[in-house]
Amino acid sequence: MEQDLDKDELYMRMALQQAHLAMDEDEIPIGCIIICNDKIIAKGYNQTEKLSKIIRTLMFTKLNLFSVFKLFFS
Repeated sequence: MEQDLDKDELYMRMALQQAHLAMDEDEIPIGCIIICNDKIIAKGYNQTEKLSKIIRTLMFTKLNLFSVFKLFFS
């Protein structure tokens, strides 16, 4: 039982490390570790702002390309 608590604490600390990565990038500090059969199979942290900026940039690029295409081929 105590060994399980040690593992749980270790996994929570690892999730907190992921949350700190989010906080370092000015994101809301949320971290996650996914465990299966005592193995880490995934880990990550909140990147909402970072990813939304990338998506917005891609959308504007697409709109600009469409505008150029329309201008030359209309």
